[in-house]
Amino acid sequence: MSTACLAIVPRLFLRHPRRHMFFVVKINARWRSKVCFLMAAEEISETEKPACRIAAQQMRAIAAQKNHDIDKKIARFADDLMARFAPASVAGYWPIRDEVSPLRLMAALKHAGCHLCLPETGAPQTPLTFRAFGSEAELVDGPYKTKQPPPTADILLPHLILTPLLAFDKQGYRLGYGGGFYDRTLAALEAEGHSCISLGIAYDEQEVQHVPIGPYDRQLTGILTNSGLYLA
Repeated sequence: MSTACLAIVPRLFLRHPRRHMFFVVKINARWRSKVCFLMAAEEISETEKPACRIAAQQMRAIAAQKNHDIDKKIARFADDLMARFAPASVAGYWPIRDEVSPLRLMAALKHAGCHLCLPETGAPQTPLTFRAFGSEAELVDGPYKTKQPPPTADILLPHLILTPLLAFDKQGYRLGYGGGFYDRTLAALEAEGHSCISLGIAYDEQEVQHVPIGPYDRQLTGILTNSGLYLA
């Protein structure tokens, strides 16, 4: 992503207290396609991540305004995902706010023969549970204004997990909302010996140079954006 031709929007400028550590969202109002999130290569601590999330949320909101058909664009990669990974079951997510919607992609994967499931969010500090997803009509309200299958739906172990995110880098790290649900889930599945593919779903504009990572952050297999699939 180009880092040229960028102007600072004051409320999006955030400086780290240590002189050599900073990140900044620069947005040119006349060139909204040129949205960039710059971050120091050094690790940013957990206490500093909330400020990163604020900046990334605003960046994603701008990207959503100019990518109204991104769900159609990512759905066209269903055949590629089937050819590469041949997943028997796919875990998506019910989109909230300005997250990229994976629903068209999930429908295309279902048409290709995959079983679909959605995450059930439990108590804090616990992994997600994935339950079978048939239709929107059967979903119930879940935490954080999302929707999820009812507790009576069958539990599935997905071979492919699609994850929402606030920002990503080419190394396969994602900046999430801070709950750690996906990181715990991926760690738990690995500990149980269940091998799965994890793909972040994002706008191109959500790419950053370096996502701040901690000891519990899990690397994704890759990222799927409106431009294509990037494997870490």
